[in-house]
Formats: sequence, C-alpha cells, structure tokens
Amino acid sequence: MTNLVDGRPRHYILDGHTPVAADLMTWARWFETNFDNRIVAKSRVWGCEVSTVFLGLDHQWGGGPPLLFETLVFGGPLDGQMFRVTSWEEAEAAHKAMSTSLRLDMMLYAPLWLGRKVIALADLWLVLGILAVVVYAA
Repeated sequence: MTNLVDGRPRHYILDGHTPVAADLMTWARWFETNFDNRIVAKSRVWGCEVSTVFLGLDHQWGGGPPLLFETLVFGGPLDGQMFRVTSWEEAEAAHKAMSTSLRLDMMLYAPLWLGRKVIALADLWLVLGILAVVVYAA
C-alpha cells in the first residue's frame, strides 16, 4: 500500500525515467540499489557544481503536482540556488538552464572568483581572451 500524506502519495521510484508512487518498503529497497539511476545530470562550471537528482519524495507542500526532482548549485555566486520540478524531462531542462545561468553569472563576476576558485581550462582561455580584447582596445 502506498503511503499517503494529505491523500497524496509521498514516496516515488523511477520506472525508466517515469516516477511511480510506491509503498515505503519498495521505495527503500529501490533507493538502496539505484543510486546511479537517481542522477539526472551533474555539471562543473568554473569550479562550482550543478547537480540534478531524483528525490523520490514529494516536496510539494500544498496544491500542485508532486515535486520529485531537484537542481541545486554548490559554490559560486548562485550557491544554494535550487529549483524543483515534476518530471525527468523538466529536470533536464532545469539543469541546462541553471548551468547556463551559473556560467553567465561567473563570467560577469570572473574577476572576483579568479583568485579563489579552480577554473576549467576552457573557461580560463575564454576569460584571458576577453581580457586581451579589453587590454588591446585600451
């Protein structure tokens, strides 16, 4: 039997990429053996990380569809920024949007972060190219 909170399923597992309501023991067994299957995407942006995962618990408090996936930023100017969605497809889109937003923020604030964060080589070349253009134009 599915555990209900306020008449709604609380626990979910994935069938492929589709969330399915599950009882507590099925949920616990699935979570114990499906660590890699819960990861939607992980990205490194200028030494920061964007992580998108399947939560398996409905984080919707109130009305609306269940919020089962979470995108979270670790480090940088968007540290702690989070977005939750209902489906795998929405989670992929949220991950891409958050990664793009972080990359743009880091480009704007690069001078503040250059001395404190490990920067991917490609991003470093981009910053050096921008600095060369600025210096050459001056």
